[in-house]
Amino acid sequence: MKNSSRIKIVLLAVAALALPAITFAAPGQKAKSPKPLPGRISFFAGDPYGEGSELWICSPDGLNKKELVGKEANDDPDGRADVRSPAVWNSTGRRLAWIHGYDLRSFDLSTGKESVIPLPKTKSQDGPGLLNPSGTPAWDQSGKWILTGGLISQEADSDGGLWQISVEGKPPRMLFPAVDADGAMYDNPKLSQNGRYLAAGSSMDESGVFQVYDWQNQHPLKRGNIPDRILSYLTDFVLLPNNKSALLSCNTIFFNEKPGPGGIWKWDIRTGKIRRFLEKGREVNQLELSPDGKLLIYMANIVRGVYRLSNLKQICVYNMATGTSRILVKSIYIDYLDTISWAPDSRHFVFSGTPEGGGRHHIWMVDALTEEKKLIIEHGWRPVWSPR
Repeated sequence: MKNSSRIKIVLLAVAALALPAITFAAPGQKAKSPKPLPGRISFFAGDPYGEGSELWICSPDGLNKKELVGKEANDDPDGRADVRSPAVWNSTGRRLAWIHGYDLRSFDLSTGKESVIPLPKTKSQDGPGLLNPSGTPAWDQSGKWILTGGLISQEADSDGGLWQISVEGKPPRMLFPAVDADGAMYDNPKLSQNGRYLAAGSSMDESGVFQVYDWQNQHPLKRGNIPDRILSYLTDFVLLPNNKSALLSCNTIFFNEKPGPGGIWKWDIRTGKIRRFLEKGREVNQLELSPDGKLLIYMANIVRGVYRLSNLKQICVYNMATGTSRILVKSIYIDYLDTISWAPDSRHFVFSGTPEGGGRHHIWMVDALTEEKKLIIEHGWRPVWSPR
């Protein structure tokens, strides 16, 4: 009997060691819960082609939502969406900016007020006019200046450029003049992660523009030329943390019996040397580098070869250190209402799209490490994660 009791005691002790550790809160204290993800997410909902869009913000899990700006009826004669860009956060996480119709708008979360930012008045080849903003605006690091490209005339494609516009009423300033009045514009300004350089560019109908600006010293940067076969098919870009190179993505649209090169290319800003970096023969767009510079998210057409008007995409992540790529979302319909945006933790990101079976735009959060996906917003699009 004594030996049997000893065996039972030993077995119970071993079983206790095998159990996971359980921690209890001290009296009067709450037990620790998983640390919530930082920041907030801006997004749009509603009807962008009819009754109008609504601007919302939510917590990263999508549970706590707040409407900031209500609907405005969309009366665009061309049938375009009323909201033309995501609502992007400034560096403080207290202001948003977006393009609505022909307006550049801002929302101050400190005051709870929306405002229309005065646009530059300037002369163009069609006469005096206001800047017609286009693409996605960006904030400088101070959070007081908005960077946006566009055309000058609302009546016709005309002279434009990339502009620096104050939210405090200071005079606007043109950074880059227009290169091609009938096609490419500076649609997508982006700052390097340390704020040293600003770049902007786009392509349209076999013409492309791309410029790099020394933001600290306030002058255009002398740079090596980008070959026309890349520039004419440019879809997006990111400036790398080394301040020496950029990644450029291209489409494969068929122009004048010549297909675009597709893929992602690495370009040395100062020497102009360029080499293929990733994804040969696939249309790639929406490049987003994680805040720590270690992971690159991009969208790629599922079908390789010449672009066939398909919005069916894959979302992939590339590890900048190991040179390996993984598919995180195997199949999703993506159009111009959809965006990808990193969380401040450089691990999670949000994106919007339409399920392959059809329906409306939804917003998902993805863990780039575990590949776990979570639907956080039904019927929403253009999500942007705040920097803090």
